[in-house]
Amino acid sequence: MLRGGTSAIFSLSPTVSIYLFFLSLFTTVFPLLFTMESIKRIGVERTSVISMAGPIVTIVLSYLFLQETLNWIQWVGCLLVFLAIMVLQFKKTVYVT
Repeated sequence: MLRGGTSAIFSLSPTVSIYLFFLSLFTTVFPLLFTMESIKRIGVERTSVISMAGPIVTIVLSYLFLQETLNWIQWVGCLLVFLAIMVLQFKKTVYVT
């Protein structure tokens, strides 16, 4: 464990520093930019509804690539969240048109 505050960050190896840079870029900067662009293009309401799919995508990707195991209750929960997204999207398009 690193101790010593800010000076401990500068004592990391260059490889770890590069990994941390890209990790912060892909997990904070890019999602923020994509969210701002989607708000500009499709509006706040649709962006917030679509962003609810983020955890489901993470679960499916971990199942596919990391061979995570999920029980049936977790799959049902994913399905319920997905159905809620579809209902909200359908409701929005019905009332708008």
